[in-house]
Amino acid sequence: MKEQTIHPKRLISLMVVAVAMGAAVQSLGCATPEQRHRVLTFFFDGVPPLYPEEPESMSGEPVDGQGQQLARVRPSASDMSVHGPVAKRDCSACHATDYSNRLKAEKEDLCWTCHDREDFGGEVVHGPVEAGYCVGCHDPHRSDYPFLLMRAPADLCEHCHNALNFESLPDHRVEQGDDCQSCHDPHAAGLEYMLKSDEESS
Repeated sequence: MKEQTIHPKRLISLMVVAVAMGAAVQSLGCATPEQRHRVLTFFFDGVPPLYPEEPESMSGEPVDGQGQQLARVRPSASDMSVHGPVAKRDCSACHATDYSNRLKAEKEDLCWTCHDREDFGGEVVHGPVEAGYCVGCHDPHRSDYPFLLMRAPADLCEHCHNALNFESLPDHRVEQGDDCQSCHDPHAAGLEYMLKSDEESS
């Protein structure tokens, strides 16, 4: 079997890239979130967006759930909901190191290393909660919606559940409106259809 060797010029190029990458990664500690994101996306694939993107129309402009044009507005830092470890710049709370995309636990178990699973339990559990798929509804870094939600609360449920199924039910959407959480617990509940008890309902 023929032994493969690396050409000296290629080896030097690899060393220069490694040194540049090391210097860039080390500088991230003092960087702004935008600078840090720019460096991470240059070197790594799969880095989540700094800001969650709104759904877009065919023209590339953001639209709401009914396809109506929205103004593209980037939230200010003060308007955003930020995950505690991100606010503290403690990436290693979830990632293997501050400079790694690798998570310190399996995705299905990661949130439970800080959040108590018992707080999200009940007789009837929402599928994503049961599967440990918290990122189906919550952004793990930051969001311009409360509770790190991926979308506006009124639109989030309809991302998976077909709104037409509920509009046909008597007195459901007509009287209850779009605030699903006023009657349904988004994580788990003791009643069928994840309905809240009378005491819990607003």
